[in-house]
Amino acid sequence: MDLEDASLADVYRFIRSSMSREFSFMRGDIKFSTLLSLTSLQLDQFNWQQRMPHTDPGAGTGRANYAALLYLFENPRLGGTGFYRWKDEAFLQTIVKREEKDPEKAMRMLMQRFPEFAGPPQFITESTDFAELQLMVPARFNRLIFYSGDIPHSAYITNPELLTEDLSSGRLTLNVFASVRPK
Repeated sequence: MDLEDASLADVYRFIRSSMSREFSFMRGDIKFSTLLSLTSLQLDQFNWQQRMPHTDPGAGTGRANYAALLYLFENPRLGGTGFYRWKDEAFLQTIVKREEKDPEKAMRMLMQRFPEFAGPPQFITESTDFAELQLMVPARFNRLIFYSGDIPHSAYITNPELLTEDLSSGRLTLNVFASVRPK
């Protein structure tokens, strides 16, 4: 669900004033995109991309990606956020290109190279053959995290059975994407 910019003025102001100093980007000319996200997809509905970390879409030439995530749920067992380092980024880029032409072949290649893909679908919550866990930020109601969207990241969910489509008890987050000009 997209949100009105007026309702997010304080969040945008915080990113412009505080985060621009911490992350060395210009306060002006920030392009924001904001949405509410309810994580409710069940494991049996996963495709291969939902089983691994991701980076945010490119910001364009001369720009950098940043993201803010605000946890809007009370139950910390619904999961925080994990940050990772790719172990073989070139191979994963090959898979992404292959997936566009032949999704079944891409999955077979993943299954041959990484044992995690031969097993049942699951959220990534630890280091694997394709990504090394660098940091896990636990969820806490009203906690805001801010990070480079170029760092591989994923929801860190160890209790997927708790995921629900109920807004009052589900894993609801506010996601703010900022395309910025570096200083």
